[in-house]
Amino acid sequence: MTRMIWLVLGMGLGMMTVMHAQDRAKDPRSRFARAVELRQAGNFREAADICLRALKPEVEMTSSLRVEILRELVNSLQRLDAWQEADEAVRKAAETYAEDWRVLTEAASRLMSMPDHGQVVDGEFRRADNRGRGQWESVEEKDRVQALRWLEQARLNLENDAPVDERAQFWTMLKQALEMNRGSAWALFVKTDLAHEPGFDDEEGYDEPGSGYPVDDEGEPRYLGVPESYEASANDGERMRFALAQMEALGGRWTVEAKERWADMVARWFGVRRHGWGGPWENEGKDAAGVTALHTLAGDETVVQLATGLKRVKLPADYAFLKLRRALAEDERVSDADRSNQWSLMANEFTNRWQMVQA
Repeated sequence: MTRMIWLVLGMGLGMMTVMHAQDRAKDPRSRFARAVELRQAGNFREAADICLRALKPEVEMTSSLRVEILRELVNSLQRLDAWQEADEAVRKAAETYAEDWRVLTEAASRLMSMPDHGQVVDGEFRRADNRGRGQWESVEEKDRVQALRWLEQARLNLENDAPVDERAQFWTMLKQALEMNRGSAWALFVKTDLAHEPGFDDEEGYDEPGSGYPVDDEGEPRYLGVPESYEASANDGERMRFALAQMEALGGRWTVEAKERWADMVARWFGVRRHGWGGPWENEGKDAAGVTALHTLAGDETVVQLATGLKRVKLPADYAFLKLRRALAEDERVSDADRSNQWSLMANEFTNRWQMVQA
């Protein structure tokens, strides 16, 4: 009799243990932890399958955890070289959670990190399909526009009381998407039409209409202002500046990062290039326009290759990158490493200007 009682108790405890394990398996956080374990062990397919099940709409979890699971899913599929499946999973998540700005932001990030090419087989695009069965196509611009669409949805649902770092990451991602595949200032003066569906190999906005920095009808450099609202932006450049302004308004390290990014961008456009000129002693009195007299440039002046040719220009206050860099270098709230970097970048610019004392 006693043995029978112990047997029944043992069976009961065993069943409770199994039920507890099943409950843990249903818990989203436990699923995520298990997926990470499997990926780290090299079981990428099993890890991906767990994440796919966890992302079903009937599974309740926090928005932040859903983002972690989506990221883990793409990481596992990447290790399997299953880019087409990753593409489909990201789009499915964005569609399922169309009002979750965190998921939409992560979906945009994952899409922009995927290979931007593939093959069209029987009229269907297959991302990073290397089996040589169809026509190779590029989807650079298609990916960029889709990412911007998701980010636009995310922006409309962005929670003003969300943690500062999360909001900063959103604005950072939006800036990156706007700049994606845009290597010159020309492209930022174009406003991407999100209602237009780019075709394969579409390179709209990639090519420069001419060499040099863009100018207005009077031959003066064009400048990007900060619009009153994102909707009021006249072009992608103003959209980008609005994103940077939002990041700067968050305070702390995000203010510093926003200022650094803008200073770097302006310096890339307007930093002095010597163009093979000699030192100031070789050009003294030979250049009435002061184009080659680099050593006479003031801190808010530069010599830039415009679309109409070389010109000496006085920069607006928010474009005077040397002054922007000095303000960062002298700001005690900025880390010592970043302040040192700003001094170094200023020294390089002064050297290019033959202003050795300042350097």
